[in-house]
Amino acid sequence: MRSAAFLLALFVTFPFSFWQRQESTSTPIIPKTIEACFSKDSGGKPWSGFIDHTTGEKAYILPLEPEYDVNKHLLGVELTLRHAGQPNNAPNLLNPTGNWHGLQAFDFNADDLVNGVSKSAFGARRAIPLEAIHIVLEVTILNAKVERAKNGIREINELKLSVAVKNLLS
Repeated sequence: MRSAAFLLALFVTFPFSFWQRQESTSTPIIPKTIEACFSKDSGGKPWSGFIDHTTGEKAYILPLEPEYDVNKHLLGVELTLRHAGQPNNAPNLLNPTGNWHGLQAFDFNADDLVNGVSKSAFGARRAIPLEAIHIVLEVTILNAKVERAKNGIREINELKLSVAVKNLLS
């Protein structure tokens, strides 16, 4: 077993950045534009697409994940980004770091979209720069249909997005 003094010496020897989780930033991605669709009738097969490194290897998976209430009303859809090969419950790389809350540009909420895309909190076009992995997502809402359920709850009937993924210029 290693002594505490040895571990402390090891920690002090390496820069702090060595101990932080490192993102894969060395290989750029192949820029692409993807059309993503989701409807309340999609069932258990939500849309997802892949983003590839320039080496041809899959870099990221970009799924749309539904957000239902306890009565199975489709209240919203979240655009997520994960490293390829990670499980579905891996952290969303689009989430801001640190302490944050509230509606984000990658959230598509029925209550936010009910008065039309142009009147939503982020509008029809949303840019999501991800400096840690050197990419930017440019999301355009092509179509959003919101309806009121019998009990008055608003739910998304259909959502259609255009997602352009590009390398972030440094």
